[in-house]
Amino acid sequence: MNRDWWTNYCKRMFSLNLAPPAIEYAHNYYGDTKMTADNIYFVNSVEDPWQYAGMRFLSDPNGT
Repeated sequence: MNRDWWTNYCKRMFSLNLAPPAIEYAHNYYGDTKMTADNIYFVNSVEDPWQYAGMRFLSDPNGT
Protein backbone atom coordinates (compact mmCIF):
# COMPACT_ATOMS: atom_id res chain seq x y z
CA MET A 1 0.00 0.00 0.00
CA ASN A 2 1.53 3.32 -0.97
CA ARG A 3 1.44 6.53 1.03
CA ASP A 4 -0.87 8.20 -1.52
CA TRP A 5 -3.58 5.78 -0.46
CA TRP A 6 -3.66 7.29 3.06
CA THR A 7 -3.70 10.86 1.74
CA ASN A 8 -6.60 10.02 -0.57
CA TYR A 9 -8.34 8.21 2.29
CA CYS A 10 -8.22 11.34 4.47
CA LYS A 11 -9.44 13.49 1.59
CA ARG A 12 -12.44 11.21 1.10
CA MET A 13 -13.26 10.76 4.79
CA PHE A 14 -12.94 14.39 5.87
CA SER A 15 -13.58 16.22 2.58
CA LEU A 16 -10.21 17.95 2.87
CA ASN A 17 -7.88 19.42 0.30
CA LEU A 18 -4.56 18.27 1.73
CA ALA A 19 -1.09 19.26 0.66
CA PRO A 20 1.31 16.41 -0.01
CA PRO A 21 3.00 15.21 3.19
CA ALA A 22 6.36 16.82 3.92
CA ILE A 23 8.13 13.53 4.58
CA GLU A 24 11.69 14.79 4.13
CA TYR A 25 11.01 17.75 6.42
CA ALA A 26 9.56 15.50 9.12
CA HIS A 27 12.48 13.08 8.86
CA ASN A 28 14.99 15.91 9.15
CA TYR A 29 13.13 17.62 12.00
CA TYR A 30 12.30 14.55 14.09
CA GLY A 31 15.28 12.37 13.21
CA ASP A 32 13.60 9.68 11.09
CA THR A 33 13.81 6.31 12.86
CA LYS A 34 17.33 6.92 14.17
CA MET A 35 16.37 8.60 17.43
CA THR A 36 18.99 8.62 20.15
CA ALA A 37 17.47 9.14 23.58
CA ASP A 38 16.65 7.31 26.78
CA ASN A 39 13.29 6.51 28.32
CA ILE A 40 11.14 6.84 25.19
CA TYR A 41 7.76 5.15 25.48
CA PHE A 42 5.54 4.37 22.51
CA VAL A 43 2.08 3.78 23.89
CA ASN A 44 -0.04 1.78 21.46
CA SER A 45 -2.69 -0.62 22.58
CA VAL A 46 -4.62 -3.28 20.74
CA GLU A 47 -7.75 -1.10 20.94
CA ASP A 48 -6.00 1.88 19.34
CA PRO A 49 -7.19 2.24 15.72
CA TRP A 50 -4.02 4.23 14.87
CA GLN A 51 -1.62 1.68 16.36
CA TYR A 52 -0.18 0.81 12.95
CA ALA A 53 0.71 4.45 12.27
CA GLY A 54 3.18 4.42 15.14
CA MET A 55 6.30 2.44 15.90
CA ARG A 56 5.24 -0.95 17.21
CA PHE A 57 8.59 -2.72 17.46
CA LEU A 58 12.11 -1.48 17.98
CA SER A 59 15.25 -3.49 17.48
CA ASP A 60 18.08 -3.19 19.94
CA PRO A 61 20.99 -1.48 18.15
CA ASN A 62 23.44 -3.40 20.37
CA GLY A 63 21.89 -6.74 19.51
CA THR A 64 21.34 -7.68 23.16
